[in-house]
Amino acid sequence: MKLILTLTIAIHTILFLLSGGVLAMPFPQGPLGPLDPPGPPALRGAISGPSSLVLLQLSSGQIARCTLPNGRTRAKADMVSSKLVASGKMTCKDALHRGSGKTLWCEQGQLTDDDEAIETLMQACEVHEGLRSVV
Repeated sequence: MKLILTLTIAIHTILFLLSGGVLAMPFPQGPLGPLDPPGPPALRGAISGPSSLVLLQLSSGQIARCTLPNGRTRAKADMVSSKLVASGKMTCKDALHRGSGKTLWCEQGQLTDDDEAIETLMQACEVHEGLRSVV
């Protein structure tokens, strides 16, 4: 339970930072109040515009990020996440589609250290001309 709470706080902090530090935009109102946007709660608001992201949760609590800003970003994000999964050391579970962009949320496996996970993401990201960072 403590791990879930810690991950939830980390995810919200990262999404806040990824949005440029701007609080979430208001969502449409339904008869009973605000409507939630589609997609997993952890990924809401993570992307904007035509770019796509692959976010990798590291065991240290940091997030390795691959931003794919150029054309066919959804397909490129799928290829980057496929490389992570194919390594057998990471899983990619959640995805959020918005506009022509996509955000994929991946997790580092227990038997992989942070450096190896970061290196795998960075290599896959570079192949698809993505911008790499660790937050």
